[in-house]
Amino acid sequence: MSTSALRLRKKKNVKKGIQFCLMVCGASGTGRTTFVNTLCNRSVLPGKDSDDPSTAHHEEGIKIKPQTIELELDEEGTRVSLTVVDTPGFGDNIDNEACFAEILTYLERLYDDILAEESRIKRNPRFRDNRVHVLLYFVQPTGQPNPPSPLTPLLTTLFQATASANSTSSSCAASPPASTSSP
Repeated sequence: MSTSALRLRKKKNVKKGIQFCLMVCGASGTGRTTFVNTLCNRSVLPGKDSDDPSTAHHEEGIKIKPQTIELELDEEGTRVSLTVVDTPGFGDNIDNEACFAEILTYLERLYDDILAEESRIKRNPRFRDNRVHVLLYFVQPTGQPNPPSPLTPLLTTLFQATASANSTSSSCAASPPASTSSP
């Protein structure tokens, strides 16, 4: 890329800003809140001090909480609009199938919103694309080898939904990763 193109891109980023969406998943106590607060260098997500023993046995389920934070990256004023999607309650239940379904429904809804916006004749110029760019999955620290990830079915379904959404809204379609197991 030429120097003039880099300067033009940097000028555009300073003026418009960069949008980025990060989703953090993991059971309580794995460091989601600490990670996000450290990444942003300020208190973004509230920490949970302690559980009340009288209500500790209640399973509330997952709550998906998107929150947008405006950050300045460097001294030149590059603005980053970071949307952090926290998932308190994920992995805290005995049966976590509902947690996976809730996250999958949320991610599919974001892609459906984009498809609906792109299908309009007159598009909204201020429409914000909040599709998740990165999903970080925090695992419980143990001394044992990690078992197979419970996210494998979710990630496979998400990849297939992303590939079908991309092939519907644009001409390039992704192909699924090659399987390492033989039939």
